[in-house]
Amino acid sequence: MTPAALIYLDGDVNAQKLVVAWPLVHATQPQNEAEIMARWAELSGVNDHHVRRLSRVLRGHGLCGPAGHVEPMALQYIGKLVLAKLPKRRAQ
Repeated sequence: MTPAALIYLDGDVNAQKLVVAWPLVHATQPQNEAEIMARWAELSGVNDHHVRRLSRVLRGHGLCGPAGHVEPMALQYIGKLVLAKLPKRRAQ
């Protein structure tokens, strides 16, 4: 994973959704690139245009790899971003 990839994950919820959905896409065993893009859009809830645009970035920076592999650091980073947005609980 390149440091530049963190910029996409930090500021783009669609990129986060695509990374999380990537292993699910390959679990459906798509046969070609068009099928991969369609399944990725369906499973992530991200529109086709954004899937096509972000797929080059996410794959190119090594966040989404072959056979549904996702960079573990990317998932950890997304988890931290989500946790930071949750409301803080008051100590009792």
